[in-house]
Amino acid sequence: STNRDQGISRWNGTTWSSVAGGLEPFQAQVVDVRAFAATPSGGVVVGGEFSAAGGVASRDLAVLSSTCPATAASYGTGCSSAAGPLVIRADTLPWLGASFRTTTTGVAANSVCFGVIGFTQQALPLGSLLPQGQPGCSLLTSTEIVLLLATTGSVARAQFALPNSTILIGTTFRQQTLPLELLPSGALAAVRSSNALAATIGAL
Repeated sequence: STNRDQGISRWNGTTWSSVAGGLEPFQAQVVDVRAFAATPSGGVVVGGEFSAAGGVASRDLAVLSSTCPATAASYGTGCSSAAGPLVIRADTLPWLGASFRTTTTGVAANSVCFGVIGFTQQALPLGSLLPQGQPGCSLLTSTEIVLLLATTGSVARAQFALPNSTILIGTTFRQQTLPLELLPSGALAAVRSSNALAATIGAL
């Protein structure tokens, strides 16, 4: 959001606060933000009429970057189903107080997908956990949280809300998708796994 005092502000659900120290006007004027856009790395490009951003001289154009950036990196290898390789990717970055969203492709028909979220990286063959665990498929994270995912065709999507608590900044969690393939009778036929994501919570 933009305002006439600090130029650009953020709403945390209760109050407004300046972003990266705010923007400063020219003498005897007010800040006038005319455009802003997010960058892929989570920064904000701001254009308008102002003299400084975050205390640094910057006339009319500034890039506000986080000192605590959010990141999401893939690790491990998923196995393949009849629909192709199981691959999870981040659709958003894990920003404090926002939703972290992912998409997993390669989900076979008649599958029920679960998203597992944990804090410890591991590599446990699924065959050692379940008789239906397939060769080359591994559980790559601990399982503190388990989500039932929305699945359409060969795609599963997850959304995980991150609390707006500053103690979480810099915390890394891990997320993976586990499709359970069912027979027409409803019996479990196979359990497979995607790669995993290591996500570090950031704040702007």
